[in-house]
Amino acid sequence: MSTPIRSALFSKVISPLSKSPQKSIKSARNRPSPARYLNFETSPLRNQFVKSSNFSQDINDIYIKVPNCNKLLINTPNKNRLLLCGINSVKNLHILGKGAFGTVVSGIYKDSRVAVKIIKLRKEDVKLKEQNAMGLSHTNVVKIIDVICKVDTNYGMVLMEYLNSCRHLQDILDDRTVNLNSAIITKYAIDICAGLHYCHSNKILHLDLKPANILICDDNLCKLCDFGNSRNLDSLDEEFCLGTILYAAPELLLGRKPTTKCDVYSFGVVLWQMRYRELPYSNLHGIEVVIYKVVKFNYRPQSLDKEKTEEDEYCKIYLSCWSADPKDRPETFQIVDKLSTLRH
Repeated sequence: MSTPIRSALFSKVISPLSKSPQKSIKSARNRPSPARYLNFETSPLRNQFVKSSNFSQDINDIYIKVPNCNKLLINTPNKNRLLLCGINSVKNLHILGKGAFGTVVSGIYKDSRVAVKIIKLRKEDVKLKEQNAMGLSHTNVVKIIDVICKVDTNYGMVLMEYLNSCRHLQDILDDRTVNLNSAIITKYAIDICAGLHYCHSNKILHLDLKPANILICDDNLCKLCDFGNSRNLDSLDEEFCLGTILYAAPELLLGRKPTTKCDVYSFGVVLWQMRYRELPYSNLHGIEVVIYKVVKFNYRPQSLDKEKTEEDEYCKIYLSCWSADPKDRPETFQIVDKLSTLRH
């Protein structure tokens, strides 16, 4: 989901653009990393498991599921076993979602139902970036209960609040049977920006804002999710990540330090996508072309009704959000105020 930036403008890890939003971007994180992980037989953790009286060589036996519910029980010592072996060999789980870097399943943690994201660790992972969102509590942000990442394990684990009957915004935009009128789109936009404003108020940058990382729950309530590319403004490290290229601000493409205005830029692209329900830059061939045109010529997703753009207040908002100069982009609270006027 993210592409590391060092000093170069164009990374060789970028792949050609495809029509599928989930397949359009290939990142460095998708590359096979050097084999440094311990397997189960050689891991020092194995001795702990062997001492347990209920230890079995059958990997399916080390997972306890609630009868007839297919929910993974997350407790000790099962957490350690999950971190070492993952869920690839576990059958009949209730899978809530799958991505390039993790699988989300339904689980039970401390007698409560949770969503459990199991992430394959990379060589450089000391901690998971989802840790940045620990402690956030807002209606429009998915609550993270715990983040577990240990040395010499293959997997990390993120425990999140369980949300019933929700869909990713990308799924809704792709589903042409779903009617999205201006009132619903404006409601979505306000929710998303309110969640973003809360994150920024707590010095957290999301840095991968896109429809696939926004959940639509009951009553059309939007929640930001997947903080796997997030950063804390108080502890910005030397290596920054683009997030998803199609939504990345030009200053990130140039390798500059991220700011809150990077999220504002991404939000502008999301606003455009909600209006037209098209993948950004689908008219361009190759992600390198997208980067070059965005940075060099301030190219942006094209409006399909250009004659209305100058008069449309909604369009004016996303145009201001993706201004080339971050200083010209509005603050999140200003965007919420402008969007709120469209509801009346």
